[in-house]
Amino acid sequence: MKKTTTILCLGIALCMLGCSDDDDQVTTISTVPFSLTASLPPRSSDAEDTGILQGNWNTGSQLAVMKTGSSGVPKSILTKEDNSSDTFKGNLPALVKNDNEIAVFYPAAAITATSSDTLNQTLNLNGQDGTLAGVTNYDYSWALCKAGMSETAGSSACEMTSLVTIGKFQFTVNGGNPLNDITRITVTATTGNLYSSAIVKLKDGELSSAQTGNITIKNKTGLSGTTYISFFPSEAQLHFTLVTATGDVYETATPTTIQLEKGKVYKAPALDCTPLPSAKVGDYYYSDATYSTDKDENKTCIGIVYALDDADAISQPH
Repeated sequence: MKKTTTILCLGIALCMLGCSDDDDQVTTISTVPFSLTASLPPRSSDAEDTGILQGNWNTGSQLAVMKTGSSGVPKSILTKEDNSSDTFKGNLPALVKNDNEIAVFYPAAAITATSSDTLNQTLNLNGQDGTLAGVTNYDYSWALCKAGMSETAGSSACEMTSLVTIGKFQFTVNGGNPLNDITRITVTATTGNLYSSAIVKLKDGELSSAQTGNITIKNKTGLSGTTYISFFPSEAQLHFTLVTATGDVYETATPTTIQLEKGKVYKAPALDCTPLPSAKVGDYYYSDATYSTDKDENKTCIGIVYALDDADAISQPH
């Protein structure tokens, strides 16, 4: 009986070493050409909002495609090669079979997963530059479709669903003049919730585990009045602290709570900005990037101003 037990244990140990179902260790997987027609419903009729907001893909745009079933099928990248159609081309692993469900995501660079065993992905909103071209990198869109596969090729079609709101804001001073050379904007919520990150479930496109927090926009070139910002769905009254290339600091806010609905473009009325006096070492520094000599009990103090930086206004406390 003792000998039998020893042999059985040895068999289990060998299986643990050699019977692993971790297919991610496979380094060479055969692929087949794949084409995907992905439509993007327009969300803006404004002639100035060209590109993705009007439902038009830019040449070179890339989609990430992942099989939603068993693990071991790597992420694939499909690229739009020209302006003649909404067709993206690339290669899908031969492991994707006919009628398999596939998740499609834009932009491809936001998906860090390498195989479909990691179908939950964290999406962030910090890092935006405030431009219409730059906002496309945070215009998270998703679709689910079935692959039509043969041994030599595959194809499919889908309609993308936007997971975010794009906000278009115009900042003015002195009763209507554009606030120029904006190099940094900090967005916070005075009421309601503002989310800086969330997890997307690629199997159903649902967002979860949203984290409340500020959104910071940086642009070294300097924005001239108009700013585009991507938001996760929420309801909030937004506060903006703006810094110009010369180090001047302004603040403004939406007059009321606004509804940020996914798939929509929110266009705010022009927001007139109020200049803030120059900061001093020792001032209280708040979560909305404003500051004051006397403590404001209605704001969240996160530190004390200990240095001034002429190139980027106030150095944020650590």
